[in-house]
Amino acid sequence: MEFPEIYIERPEPFPFENVQHGPSLWLSGAATFKALKHAVDELCRLAPDDSDVVILVGDLTVLDARFIEPHTFSFEGRNQDGHPAWTIIHFSQLHARIVYRPKCGPHRVITGFGK
Repeated sequence: MEFPEIYIERPEPFPFENVQHGPSLWLSGAATFKALKHAVDELCRLAPDDSDVVILVGDLTVLDARFIEPHTFSFEGRNQDGHPAWTIIHFSQLHARIVYRPKCGPHRVITGFGK
């Protein structure tokens, strides 16, 4: 039995050459925040247009991600029950997933990155 050949487009690698190097960068959350932005941008490029692209942190669907220099992230969004919720976390404790899923409303939702 032969199986058809399947092509899956791979995301672009994270452009580390565009990140300033040095101990202060890697001991802060800046590199992690840039990686989150890059992952959302890449998944937006790869995901179907009729899907939302969001970051998931624990049970939180992140609608807005903010970086509080030098170590902290503030994630605003909705919890699993659909209620407004926030998570404040040190960058070293972050476990995040970037996913796409069917749109939950008439407009496409993409996690935003505030300042």
